[in-house]
Amino acid sequence: MSRDGPARLGVLISGSGRTLMNLHERCARGDLDAEIAGVIASRECVGAERARAAGLDVEVIGGEIPAGVLERWVEDRGADFVVLAGYLRKVPVPETLRGRIVNIHPALLPGDGTGAVS
Repeated sequence: MSRDGPARLGVLISGSGRTLMNLHERCARGDLDAEIAGVIASRECVGAERARAAGLDVEVIGGEIPAGVLERWVEDRGADFVVLAGYLRKVPVPETLRGRIVNIHPALLPGDGTGAVS
């Protein structure tokens, strides 16, 4: 992944979209060398409405996103990274996205009972 210009972020949300809008505002101000490539919402929510109002591409995908669907979505939008910004669903990570997904929501990640994050 070698690209000139700002990093392209695919952002996944489930609720108010506050973190998404903070990212979007910082990108627009030039504080963050990035741009929002697209948004996936786990359901229709305030965050999806806010994203649309800001002119962002929003897709609603309920339930767990199949790894192949996420992979194609990222590829179609040319996203460099996936940001879980309050996304409250389990995300299967395809091999092509390993090291490119970050969870910035202050929630616990599901584990397997041994203390390891799944």
